[in-house]
Amino acid sequence: MSQEKNLKNLVWILIVIILLTVSFIVYDKVLSVDKDVTPVEPELDTEVIEELEEKVEEAKDEDDDEVKELEEKVEDLEEKVEDLEEEAKEEEKEEAVAYEGENFINLISPNDGAGFSTEPIEFTGEVSPNTEKIVVTATGGNPDCNADFEASYGGTCAKYINDTYTLASFELGDDSFIYRVKYEWDNLTGGMNNYKFTAHFDDGSSKSTELSIESYVNAGAIPSMISVSSPADGSTFITASQENPDKVTQLPIKFTGSVSINTTKIVVTATGGDINCDESSLDELNQPPFCIMYFKDIYTLKDFKHGDESFIYRVDFKWDNLTMDKNTYTFTAHFDDGSTQSEQVTIYIEIEQ
Repeated sequence: MSQEKNLKNLVWILIVIILLTVSFIVYDKVLSVDKDVTPVEPELDTEVIEELEEKVEEAKDEDDDEVKELEEKVEDLEEKVEDLEEEAKEEEKEEAVAYEGENFINLISPNDGAGFSTEPIEFTGEVSPNTEKIVVTATGGNPDCNADFEASYGGTCAKYINDTYTLASFELGDDSFIYRVKYEWDNLTGGMNNYKFTAHFDDGSSKSTELSIESYVNAGAIPSMISVSSPADGSTFITASQENPDKVTQLPIKFTGSVSINTTKIVVTATGGDINCDESSLDELNQPPFCIMYFKDIYTLKDFKHGDESFIYRVDFKWDNLTMDKNTYTFTAHFDDGSTQSEQVTIYIEIEQ
């Protein structure tokens, strides 16, 4: 398939070159005629005028022949492009017909329950290659929402939407799709929006998948937030004790928190130790320095997805995000409108002798 696309691109390039050549020839010939023809003075006889007119006509005839020849080449190349396009479509259909796997449709993004404060919002998914078409039904809002309702209610309401759309750019043989929503397209409203994606397969069957998102577009500002619930700021953990083993905290230490549903990712910056501590330096007894080595670790939570309302982050000595004494953690939430918000927590690690 990639070779055919490259060939088609090459053919189109040749067509453009030929058309430019035609334009150049005509332009050049006209200029050359103008140069060869000396302005006619009043005293020249009719024979000289007729001779000049014949030269002009000959030049035009030559132009016509060359232009016609090039135009024929363009037509041939255009026919080849059409043939290649038809062959590509036929191959896609053959591949779809030859598909013997399970019929399926899966949504890749966004996640169910995700919140948005900006638009347009893009949905992506994948289907089996024998899918003939994909139909999307979007519903949401209040069916009773109108000016009278808002006047009696004393506030605003989310406009009602009930839109059914067949993806126009999707063709048999495609294995992925994109669908976009926007308030002015009447497939997005304020509050909760529900979407049903139905794939219709070449064997006459169909399968559907659904998800819901929450939109704050034209419905007020979304309350963007991040909060770390545990451990508390300033907490102390004993990781080893000979006298009081029951006080020992088992590693890893787990941080938990919550965020608003428009959070797209969470980045944690962990720091600890003495920034001036140099492990290569030795004291007067030729021993390693008695300071805590500095560390700085930046990590994006891998399991967190847009739409999640809670998160977990773990620390341990072996992961280089925990050390003795003071450890500081900055949790930064990134929201769908590009803004961020952070919360910082400091914990202390001790060992009892």
